[in-house]
Amino acid sequence: MSIEENKKIARDFCADFSNRNIEAVEKAMADTATWQVMGSFPLAGTRNKQEFVASLKDMTSLIPEGVKMTPKEMTAEGDRVAVEADAYGKLVNGKVYQNKLHLLMEIRDGEIQAVREYMDTYHTNEIFNS
Repeated sequence: MSIEENKKIARDFCADFSNRNIEAVEKAMADTATWQVMGSFPLAGTRNKQEFVASLKDMTSLIPEGVKMTPKEMTAEGDRVAVEADAYGKLVNGKVYQNKLHLLMEIRDGEIQAVREYMDTYHTNEIFNS
């Protein structure tokens, strides 16, 4: 796959995530894909594809309209795409999740193999665990 094709996969993934198209999100990921949230707080850690998809489905109880992930910048080289994005979602308790994300995606053979997510962990922990 070309760098531009990999960037399109990343862009489409962000759109599908934002639109809560969980079926398309799942389809974009390789069966052995992982999603790693960096940091040392309760939401951090590595999830396999099935665990990640389940967490998206569970998120509906906290954020009924989902999290909008808006890519701002992308840089790609080889099989890696770095995405800088804004994230926004309203929780059922009235709190607002508004964060800056960096996603490093590994894409091979047209599928997302791994994602490493970096964010403001303090804000995320305050919103989701207080």
